[in-house]
Amino acid sequence: MLIEAGLVKAKRCDALLAEANELTAIVVSSIKTSRRNGPKSPSKSSRAAR
Repeated sequence: MLIEAGLVKAKRCDALLAEANELTAIVVSSIKTSRRNGPKSPSKSSRAAR
C-alpha cells in the first residue's frame, strides 16, 4: 500500500517484502505439516513441566 500510494519507493521495500514472503512460506509449510501429521497427545514429560 505504501508503494502504491507513492509514499515509499519499491526498491526500499524489496528486502522487507522478500523477508515477509519467506516468513509466510515457513508458516504455511508448518501448517501443512501439522495438518498432515494430525493431532498428537502431549508426552508425559511436557505435561509434567506445567
